[in-house]
Amino acid sequence: MKMKKIFTTLLLSAILINNGIAQQISSDAYNQTEIHEDFSQEGQLFPIINTTENQFIIDNGDYFLIRNNMDSQYIINCNSSSFSDFILKTSIRIGPSNNKNASIGITLKSQQKGEGAIIFEINTKREYRIKQLLNNTYKILSGINKNEGWVKSKTINGVDEHNAIEIRTENNDYDVYINNDYLTTFFNPDYRSGSCGIIISAETKARIAYYHLSTQGKNATPTANNTNEITSNTNTKERENPEEEELKVLKRKNDEKATIIIKQEKEIASLNRRITNFKNSNLKSDGLENKDEKFTKLNAELKNANQKILENINEDTELKQQNDIVNESASKFPLLKVRQLDLNSELLALNKKISNLETTNAELKELFILKDFEANGVKPSDLIKRTNASSTRKELKRNGTIYTVQFGVFMQVQPYSTLKVLDEVWYETTKHSTYVYLSGQFKNSQEATAHKNKVAALGYPNAFVITLTK
Repeated sequence: MKMKKIFTTLLLSAILINNGIAQQISSDAYNQTEIHEDFSQEGQLFPIINTTENQFIIDNGDYFLIRNNMDSQYIINCNSSSFSDFILKTSIRIGPSNNKNASIGITLKSQQKGEGAIIFEINTKREYRIKQLLNNTYKILSGINKNEGWVKSKTINGVDEHNAIEIRTENNDYDVYINNDYLTTFFNPDYRSGSCGIIISAETKARIAYYHLSTQGKNATPTANNTNEITSNTNTKERENPEEEELKVLKRKNDEKATIIIKQEKEIASLNRRITNFKNSNLKSDGLENKDEKFTKLNAELKNANQKILENINEDTELKQQNDIVNESASKFPLLKVRQLDLNSELLALNKKISNLETTNAELKELFILKDFEANGVKPSDLIKRTNASSTRKELKRNGTIYTVQFGVFMQVQPYSTLKVLDEVWYETTKHSTYVYLSGQFKNSQEATAHKNKVAALGYPNAFVITLTK
């Protein structure tokens, strides 16, 4: 009987200790962005590798990892920057493979020369593991040694499903969230600071949708007292059940919104790559079939992406209004406040993407102009933009057919001082408001050809003879 009481007392103590340290780190103060990688294009933080053992590439807005080596794990440090207290958010999708023990994870506070790191991993069996790297050996920090530290969790999604991971660390405490649900808390005092990255096991495939890291900004506010948070949550659960249900509904909507945002980010990244590839191929080729049809299709897809983002912003506004309904009980529900800040961050990111799309629209307009230049036999390399004062236009005087020399196409009217070395200079305008400059008026092609050679010698090597008929 006495042993039973002792066991019960120890069990309750363990539960209280666990609850006492759980979810103690608030995200309010972590508003300084240090790493913001969405893998829309190749960057400098994560390497592109293509060897027999590793294939790490950017694919459809993901960092696509294939580890062909069958014996060992591989660590990717995104950069050499060292961080102490921070919040790291990422989305990981582990793919099917022949390795039953395949896993993918995050490295935290990695030390120089691989001397140490904290590692959080998930596998294909909906399990997680926390371990510590110590000079090429691993020390298990979670679970039991019999299971190699792996712990089962219903919060973790399975093969080929996204897992949104958030890790908060402050004063060497670590809070772990998966798919917006609190998972576990642990403490490790060995490393005060270090760099972060990704770890992939042998014979494993995985995709990383994004990788964001934030630290405390200058206007950081102190972390909320853990005891007060626990008391508030306990009292609220007993007395505010209707509001708790409303919070659950909001959380579910937030999860759905996160899935939509990830999907749209991938669509936008794919569209941007298609536009860039099309622009490069257009400038390199002498002629391209079905230009008008492809430009129209790309423009329509771009407008559709803009419309989706606007709809997404409207839905975020409605969600924010619903959050305001329970704003009075925000002190009792700190997680709601945290989620509101996350939504604001997502809204800022969406605004940035809209700005990028507007820039892309401007680039498309330039491509339309280049296309028409090519249709009229004007090379894009001949276009010259000058910003000097304008010269006076000279009117063309001719009867019947004449020969003249075209020596340039300009975006603005050119000053007389820059063209005075040429004889009888005049210009004509195009429908795109550009200026085609010509020199001389001749009755036969022989005289025009001689004048063309003179113009070329004066610094216009692309000059050529054209025929004009009044």
